[in-house]
Amino acid sequence: MGKFDGILLCSDFDQTMGIGGVVTPDNCKAIDYFQQNGGRFTIISGRHPLFLKNHQIGFHVNAPLVGYNGALILDENTGEILYSGGRQDMLALDLAEQLWETEPTLRCIVMHDKTTRSLTCHREARENCVRTVQELRDQCEMPLYNVLCTAKTAEETAMLKDAFIACAPPAFEIARSWAKGIEVICREDTKGVAAKRMKEMLGAKLLVTAGDYENDISMLQAGDISYAVENALPHVKAAAKRQTVHYEQSAIAAIVAELEKEL
Repeated sequence: MGKFDGILLCSDFDQTMGIGGVVTPDNCKAIDYFQQNGGRFTIISGRHPLFLKNHQIGFHVNAPLVGYNGALILDENTGEILYSGGRQDMLALDLAEQLWETEPTLRCIVMHDKTTRSLTCHREARENCVRTVQELRDQCEMPLYNVLCTAKTAEETAMLKDAFIACAPPAFEIARSWAKGIEVICREDTKGVAAKRMKEMLGAKLLVTAGDYENDISMLQAGDISYAVENALPHVKAAAKRQTVHYEQSAIAAIVAELEKEL
């Protein structure tokens, strides 16, 4: 029996374990050591799971990959869909369109639907972007997993987030996924719900989670043990049970080392 048997470690990707597809060598070694000793490791991200599957450089997950903040779960080896959430309506896009009409700071809407693409509506003419929300509607293939909205600055994004929260239906969680990005997420498909779903799916005894930004809060709250990296926002740190080092200092390696000491 391995020392990490029964432990499922779920990490955010960007600015928690890596950025731009780059993961530190120490993190890669720690992930392999964790797996060789019975642990299950995977990523729960706002990105499409196929991005995560194709950016395993120096490491590999050994549990299903979770994308779109929890709305889509794929088998880590075959890419088979194990869970597909999202909604069969356009309420998320309706909300984004409402703010598109009233908030000029909303510069871009990115729609994540059944396809593997990210269809983008931008106020300025740009290559591979549409100019109206109606064009997003016309090209949408259900289910609609989530909608991402961006502004030009972190300050504008913070104010835009408040506008979204003020008019969002109860079915959605509104959370920033980085300084200039706002996610409209189905409450049934948050990272926290996905982490618990994965724990049950794999029969894990202990759920460990790690993250850095607002869309990670539900996952941190769901973990039996949860870690906010040192670079996390203050209110994200408050949601975690523990804190660890900055992601650039190999946070996953630090987490695995701490878990090993406690076993």
